[in-house]
Amino acid sequence: MDPNGTGAARLATDVLWSDPLLDPGFQFNTTRNIGMVFGPDVTQRFLEENGLRLILRSHEGPDAREGREDLSPMTEGYTLDHDTPAGRLMTVFSAPDYPQFMPESHARYNNKAALAVLTAPDYAAPTFLQFEAVRPRPMAHPYYDLGVPDSDEELEPLASDASGMTDVEQDTSTTSEASVSVALPAGRGGEEVASVGADAP
Repeated sequence: MDPNGTGAARLATDVLWSDPLLDPGFQFNTTRNIGMVFGPDVTQRFLEENGLRLILRSHEGPDAREGREDLSPMTEGYTLDHDTPAGRLMTVFSAPDYPQFMPESHARYNNKAALAVLTAPDYAAPTFLQFEAVRPRPMAHPYYDLGVPDSDEELEPLASDASGMTDVEQDTSTTSEASVSVALPAGRGGEEVASVGADAP
């Protein structure tokens, strides 16, 4: 489950749900009703006090950026949100054509996704690998009920087969890890498949 923002979970909630602003300051995030919003002055102070030059954050997709004229839209998979004398704050979003599990008739953002690549000697100057969704969209089933509000919360896991799909009729007394394959663009055309999860090579 996501942290609820109270007691010992407050710090985790603030880290997960806080968003940058272009205006200076630090205040409650009234848009999300959880976490904080912070300006470039707060980013600069955090970087200076911690000896850092870069903050990479996530968890803010094109839907969350929609209507926010103060920040760049999340159409390219990443944005530069704060560029201060001490360093930068960037947001990375790695889900192309968001949201993925909606009928084709529903509006989509047609956004690119990105991965940050950090290399020596200057880890504070990332490059970005951008990618688009596979077209036509392959058949895929969501792991959650799209018709239930907040159904993406992490509930007690059910057993799943090798495809990663959960059978709700299945005996839930045992669980197994699923592996997921993701098609990524190769350097010169074609596709490379990366497996993630307990069964990955």
